[in-house]
Amino acid sequence: MRTDKQDLPYKDIRVRQALTMAIDYNAVINQYLGGPDNAYIIGYPVAPEGDLKRFLPAFEELPKSTRDLYGYNPERAKQLLKEAGYPNGFPANIIVSSTGNNADTVAIIAAMWEKIGVRLSIQLK
Repeated sequence: MRTDKQDLPYKDIRVRQALTMAIDYNAVINQYLGGPDNAYIIGYPVAPEGDLKRFLPAFEELPKSTRDLYGYNPERAKQLLKEAGYPNGFPANIIVSSTGNNADTVAIIAAMWEKIGVRLSIQLK
């Protein structure tokens, strides 16, 4: 996301928070990615795999503010967009690699964002 441009909605942290809260990470993990053994809600900066697991707390151990941010809450997401000046959402564009499952994952997210008024146009490359 271009957070350096004043004319784009992503400059406002509330927009970025809304987009995060509008994704049902558990649904994506459980219904599309094959369950929690195959994916993580937060896998950045390092995925909690193998020996690295001991360095990263489990999602349930993260601060409440972090858990709330990554918890599915489309109503709060709509409120944040309204506070940021986008009460009806906005159109957005994304360029996605056509390799792997990238396009499918982004299509799932696009459907979730549509519920808060963010209309995502996906361009495959």
